[in-house]
Amino acid sequence: MSSKEFETDSNFRGVPFSRALEYVKDGGRAHRIGWSGRGMWIALGEGRKIPASQFWNRHTKAFAESQPDGVAEVLPYLILKTADDKILMGWLASQTDMLEKDWVLMHDHTPVTGEKNRQLEKI
Repeated sequence: MSSKEFETDSNFRGVPFSRALEYVKDGGRAHRIGWSGRGMWIALGEGRKIPASQFWNRHTKAFAESQPDGVAEVLPYLILKTADDKILMGWLASQTDMLEKDWVLMHDHTPVTGEKNRQLEKI
């Protein structure tokens, strides 16, 4: 089922943000049916220690260089793939995003629908 098909399928039910967030924290991706932009999704940016040489921002690079081991710990964050094909690091959900129950869990580039979606709703 394509993204456009499940958005118009009256039998398809999304999941609440809390379930989508757990799915994303487990390594998946999710998006909202209610988002006006096509191709948008969220995913988790995993936290890890990064050497100064891998930072592209001069301030974070300088901070990492100032550390005894030359690395800085980057905390986990949410990533948003925008409708205009850009990556936003550090996305924050709006109140509307958090309260809606139209979140779609994605596997690779395919929405999780049907029985699999119903199973995930129960978790």
